Amino acid sequence: MKFFSLVVFSLVGGTCAAGGLDTVFPLTPRSLKTSTTSEAITKRDAERRGMGMSGKDTMCTECQCHKLKKLMWLEEVAKNATELQQVTKGNATEAAEIKSLASEDAPKLASLQANATLMAACSQVFAVEDMLQDCVDMLKMQALGKIAANATLLNEKTDGDSTATAAVMAKVKEEAATLTMLESNTTLTAFCAVEETKADCSAMGYLKKEIAFSKNTTAVAEHFHNDAAKIAAFQEKIPMMESKLSKLMSNSTLMSFCAMEKTSTSSSAGAATTTPGTYSGAVHVRPAVATVSLAALAFACALLL
Repeated sequence: MKFFSLVVFSLVGGTCAAGGLDTVFPLTPRSLKTSTTSEAITKRDAERRGMGMSGKDTMCTECQCHKLKKLMWLEEVAKNATELQQVTKGNATEAAEIKSLASEDAPKLASLQANATLMAACSQVFAVEDMLQDCVDMLKMQALGKIAANATLLNEKTDGDSTATAAVMAKVKEEAATLTMLESNTTLTAFCAVEETKADCSAMGYLKKEIAFSKNTTAVAEHFHNDAAKIAAFQEKIPMMESKLSKLMSNSTLMSFCAMEKTSTSSSAGAATTTPGTYSGAVHVRPAVATVSLAALAFACALLL
């Protein structure tokens, strides 16, 4: 299963780089680095004090909701032997740490859950996050479907490996019903379209910074510790970044949207961080799945920029 996951991940990334997806959401790989259990525990130690890893105050509604979600997830994992095994990969020491933390944080979780106002707000926050997850899932399924439908591309991305090819085709078939269901949800597709456009705005900002950074030879050399091979590999990506940036900036509708989004974001700074919106749903946690955004899918694209 691990082999298949890597195959699918690399294939989706290839589709992004080849223009198989209309929208690209670049992120630096380091920003999506998977945390180990120990790192997660360190973050939670800071969060218990109401502080982020940067030391800044995180006592806002949305921050409290994220704290609640993490505590709920921790409790769920600690009580579920199967999930605990998967999360810790059988590491008894880490399993014991998780159980200990869950027990230690039980009063805090109970306190948060007893706050009806907070729970109502978090219900909306979680509903939006679930929709974002659905957007990511839909994009991944669509990307994989495009590969499966193109024999030449499929052969190229799997290096002609019959096992990998069969796995991709089986995955597409398995997800067909789910993809149809997601695509038929007009509320979801409209929501995703807006989020994709926002991601394009973020992509332009990222691309501008990377391109500007590439022109600072001193900074580049320092960042890559004077490793000529790494520097060359990075510089090779710049022409494609410039091309993507040019394409995005040539879209006048997108540029207007980004300008309005920037103005809206600036004017709302310092205001309540959680907008009620029109979403609702019961507070719940997707087992062993971290909160995501559309940017999660960008990692595969960014690796090939």
